[in-house]
Amino acid sequence: MARKNGKDRIYTRTQGKGGVLRYYADLRDLGGGQVALKAPGSSRATDDPDEARILLGKLLEDIKAGKMPPKTTRPKKRHGDETRLGAVAQRLIKDNPGDVTEKWQGDVERRLKRAQEWFGKERSLISIESAHVREWINKLTAEGFANGTIRHHLHALSSVYRYAHELGTVPTFCNPVSGLYRKPSARRNRKESQRADFLEIPDAAQVLRGGQKIEAHPP
Repeated sequence: MARKNGKDRIYTRTQGKGGVLRYYADLRDLGGGQVALKAPGSSRATDDPDEARILLGKLLEDIKAGKMPPKTTRPKKRHGDETRLGAVAQRLIKDNPGDVTEKWQGDVERRLKRAQEWFGKERSLISIESAHVREWINKLTAEGFANGTIRHHLHALSSVYRYAHELGTVPTFCNPVSGLYRKPSARRNRKESQRADFLEIPDAAQVLRGGQKIEAHPP
């Protein structure tokens, strides 16, 4: 389902003998359903267009935070499940849309398992932001993972979002990995030399002559 804007999300229904227009929101593309825009304490959808826009904004904030709006008509199971990290990760491994080798699949599965341990299997994909991914990067770094390995973890997580885009269960603009200002580099620190340490010619000659152990000089 294509991403909707605020105007497209709001629709009206004529109710009652007086033909009152009441406002509703279509949240199906965000893993929700079709819900009445009701003010707190009210049992009916609002008939005020300005209030409807305010109520819609609150609902979108709740969904972004991973909360399902109250009394929302829940979508079909496929859409409901596949807005969550664990469900999409499982389907990605099962479907193997990239047609990769069994070994590669195993590596991706292990990386996504770590992602689920950190974020939670039931975490709504749209609730994970770039700042949350940065926290995960910091955790992996603290555990001793190399930058190149961390990049592989990020690629696996990004794959979950890209497959969710294809399934139509998460909006295409939603991918917190792409929002990172800077990702860990697989290359050595640019301030360090890319060349290996070497021996000066006189030192090398001594080593060849006498088998002496001489410390290499950095470039």
